[in-house]
Amino acid sequence: MPPGAGREEVFYLCQACHSLAIVKQQGLNRESWDETLTWMVEEQEMPEMEPEERTLIVEYLATYYSQKRRR
Repeated sequence: MPPGAGREEVFYLCQACHSLAIVKQQGLNRESWDETLTWMVEEQEMPEMEPEERTLIVEYLATYYSQKRRR
């Protein structure tokens, strides 16, 4: 995982339920990452995050694991 703000939060949040490989291959934009987190909270029993933590996580994912970044 690339260094950056939110790296540690993403690591611990995502790896708690699945491999980070699944995160890395998604290639979602900011809006889609946010929707995915909502789905995981509502449908997969992921714990709700504080708004600041959620923003940090979405920013990290959109910055390093978006379709644009994969090119």
